[in-house]
Amino acid sequence: MLQQLITIEAVAQEDATPQYHVRTDDSGNTIGRPIFYTEIPICWTKDSDHNIVISAFVWGNEIQSDNPTAEEMGSIAMHAAEIKKGDIILLTGRLSGTEDGTLTFIDQQKVTTASNLQLHVQRFAVTGNTNARSLDLYPLQQVFFCESFVGADAKADFTKNNSFLA
Repeated sequence: MLQQLITIEAVAQEDATPQYHVRTDDSGNTIGRPIFYTEIPICWTKDSDHNIVISAFVWGNEIQSDNPTAEEMGSIAMHAAEIKKGDIILLTGRLSGTEDGTLTFIDQQKVTTASNLQLHVQRFAVTGNTNARSLDLYPLQQVFFCESFVGADAKADFTKNNSFLA
């Protein structure tokens, strides 16, 4: 499983979608109150041949009343709900992915490096719009990442490139 802390500049593929997550037990009964969040499909591009689509999630708070205020729902998640298609966004968060999800990227040796990518956003800023400026940055200007491995059996192989973004 891929786990990385990442800062990335990407383009919103669609308008952000504010939603509620309802937790249920095995019987389908609701557990607690719903949690507000915003989902943003984003695209990072290394070059014209490498477009990587990621589902970015900005989590809000557990809703305590039937008519919550923006602050009760989570200000950052409410602000993220205003993101529109074509917005250029600088995001920092935890990127995760697995090989058994929807295929996202295959390297030149036909090895699936990461798929079913999700980004749990900790910080973000809208830095522009594709109508106003193009995203013509070199890849090292577009992304900074740190490797992290989760679990007792997770080991880094430093003889290989461990990043799908390299």
